[in-house]
Amino acid sequence: MWPDRRLIDLFKTEFPIVQAPMAGVMDADLVIAAAQGGALGSLPCAMIPVEKAREQVSIIRQRVSAPINLNFFCHTPVAAGCCRCCDGGPSRTARPVLLHPEPRTHHA
Repeated sequence: MWPDRRLIDLFKTEFPIVQAPMAGVMDADLVIAAAQGGALGSLPCAMIPVEKAREQVSIIRQRVSAPINLNFFCHTPVAAGCCRCCDGGPSRTARPVLLHPEPRTHHA
């Protein structure tokens, strides 16, 4: 059905769909529904304690054996004004920076 099967083959899903992990507004039920529907279900883990993540994964695994995505943040927290790109440049003056906009190129 899909002419390009790379994503389907990589994720071992029925459809090339990744359910977006929405931190703070979803739990295992949406991941289960996405997996049962043939998509890659995603659990947002960045804002929950490890115990809660384990509990959610356990709930998911009781209902589906399909592959799932566990989503975490990997930015480096920085202090406001730590460098030129965090120091209120033209596109950053309206909001404080909590995470460095370019984690791999951070400079002092």
